Amino acid sequence: MLSKPDKYGVRFYSVVGWDSLYVHALWDNASGDSQTTTPAQLYTNQFPSLYNTLLRDDVTVSAKSTTALWLVMVGHQSKMFRSPSGYRFVVSDNFYTRHTFAKAILAFTDGEVRTTGTVRLNVIGEWNKPAVEDSVRRVAEAARGEWEFVTVVDLEPGTKKKEVDHDKAQKQLPKALRSTYQPILQLADRSGYIIYKDCKVVIFYSNDLLATPTSRTLRGNSAEAVACCHGLYPIRRWTNDRVMHRKIFMAPAVIAMYNRFMNGVD
Repeated sequence: MLSKPDKYGVRFYSVVGWDSLYVHALWDNASGDSQTTTPAQLYTNQFPSLYNTLLRDDVTVSAKSTTALWLVMVGHQSKMFRSPSGYRFVVSDNFYTRHTFAKAILAFTDGEVRTTGTVRLNVIGEWNKPAVEDSVRRVAEAARGEWEFVTVVDLEPGTKKKEVDHDKAQKQLPKALRSTYQPILQLADRSGYIIYKDCKVVIFYSNDLLATPTSRTLRGNSAEAVACCHGLYPIRRWTNDRVMHRKIFMAPAVIAMYNRFMNGVD
């Protein structure tokens, strides 16, 4: 870890409460381990009931990936301590926030856990990244406090099989008549990116929206965008024209919730 004071160390992943800072789960990420067993497999070996859930068709994360370890750690807490309301809200920083993980943990926990966090542009999937990049460019030129909303899209169910069937059918045609398979995209349920202009452009993700937007991209002054993000909430920021008091900006409530639960850590 070249950016750290000590280059070498042991990395652990943990699930921590935002209020009490109680550590609910702690697990080694097995970096540098020569074993073929993955961290998620080691975890599910201790808690076997989680393994079959990890292999469900609607949990679209490879059981061998690092993301699978995050998935079983968060899902395990939901399994042990069920929410009386059937709803649990998880906030994460930009290292962990990604749509594939949020979608998988929602399925893994039978719809209980929803996620909000900041996002790194380089972890946004290929079907969503171009729209987010376009929005980032527009918002970068806007005034502080301006924002846009980009609805997440997913591949329609059964895309892999349809692509295989398409390619098989294309082999029966002359080369001049063959075509590349064009997948069908659909708006993801209650999921989207908020591109917000603070001192710099910040990308937020949430699959805890009030509703699924009807358009791919919405301006921040759109009534639909505001409603989907649970309304607006005042946040305070220092600006060049203020000395004694911070200026108030009306931001999407999703951002205010993130600020509250992350306590300025990102």
